[in-house]
Amino acid sequence: DLAVTLTFSGDAVSGIDFSVSPSEVFDNGLITILDGQSSTTFTVSPIANTGSFLDVTFVSSIGSSASYTIDAGAPSASLTIANVDIVPVLPVVSIASSDASVNEDSASPATFTVTRDGTSGDLAVTLTFSGDAVSGIDF
Repeated sequence: DLAVTLTFSGDAVSGIDFSVSPSEVFDNGLITILDGQSSTTFTVSPIANTGSFLDVTFVSSIGSSASYTIDAGAPSASLTIANVDIVPVLPVVSIASSDASVNEDSASPATFTVTRDGTSGDLAVTLTFSGDAVSGIDF
């Protein structure tokens, strides 16, 4: 087996911007290439976060050891974790009246319908009332 020392740098933050699997690679800075194998892998998985953030960089470099020589053409590898703002999608709401007008002496009231797109989760909609009709006198 060949134990390869790794160092990590960049402005990406473990647990906020990314996770490494197996986690021991990041925690210990060591990965093992098994006898009979020419390589091994570890994965860096981005973590989605909300809000506005800049792109961040994760860099892994091979550390020095008496057990191997570092390839001068590939001593490190970098990964840019691109920010994708996750903006909550708000439902669109609208209001409509069943009638444009009604007579005061009408037995048929007008019905207002508040509609939203989607059906996921409860939604409280604030209504404001205006105009020159007086509550208790005109309606």
